[in-house]
Amino acid sequence: MIVVECDHCFARHRYDEAKFEGNPSKKLRCAKCQAVFEVYNTHAWQTLSPLADTAMPDVEGPDADGDFDRADHVFGRRPGTDSRLPEGVKASLVVISGPQAGKIFPITKRRVVIGGEGADVLLEDGLVSREHAALEIAEEGTWLLDLRSSSGTFVGGRRVREVLIDDRGEFTVGGSTLMLVVTDAG
Repeated sequence: MIVVECDHCFARHRYDEAKFEGNPSKKLRCAKCQAVFEVYNTHAWQTLSPLADTAMPDVEGPDADGDFDRADHVFGRRPGTDSRLPEGVKASLVVISGPQAGKIFPITKRRVVIGGEGADVLLEDGLVSREHAALEIAEEGTWLLDLRSSSGTFVGGRRVREVLIDDRGEFTVGGSTLMLVVTDAG
């Protein structure tokens, strides 16, 4: 069994991997909101992931705190052990609205956490969780990951869990809208 999440209402459901029947993905209907969403074969995911040598846990249900933390790594990508930005890449986050509008945060490593006290990108915004979201810069692009924040992470007005974000892409965390800017370092 694996845990899958509806990308519309974020409800979590258990799903038997045997039902993939060798297919790379299946479309499911959410029992809560009735939206149709696509789930991906975990074994296919492992062959594409830098975590391929990490065994997928057998998730039977929520852990002691009522959550599914054991399955969290399914949603995130890991850009590898090198924390430096890819060669030739320069990146920054620009706050385009919110309490710190106009502030620019240089990105100096592959993975940065956006949030409150202790985060790599410290936003002085009361609606932002301590570890609200993360940007992971990989060779294929930049991933924006919501870190299970209470108020969510939004792209184009839609709440997201994980999404590839382009240069000049905008997203909202709490009451702040940020823009990712990626340029050549040369």
